[in-house]
Amino acid sequence: LENMLAQMQEIDKKMWQSNRKIFGWCTQDVRYGGMRSRCITAAERLHSYLNGELDNLEELEEPRLNFPCSGFAVYAQYARAGIV
Repeated sequence: LENMLAQMQEIDKKMWQSNRKIFGWCTQDVRYGGMRSRCITAAERLHSYLNGELDNLEELEEPRLNFPCSGFAVYAQYARAGIV
């Protein structure tokens, strides 16, 4: 999954640079980097659980929280690296 994300990021970056100025890509960089890092951590936790190093996955024991997921307004709440 991490390799697929890296490929997708590279393709997206080329498309971005051909259609837009470089400004704004830093936000995408942060989002892709965070997603890739989260995948690595999740894989490590799953491997630890499957190898018997963890009794449970605490993340899955917690009650689910409801977050609004509609429209572009939600994106304003996420990480942004540089605002020009």
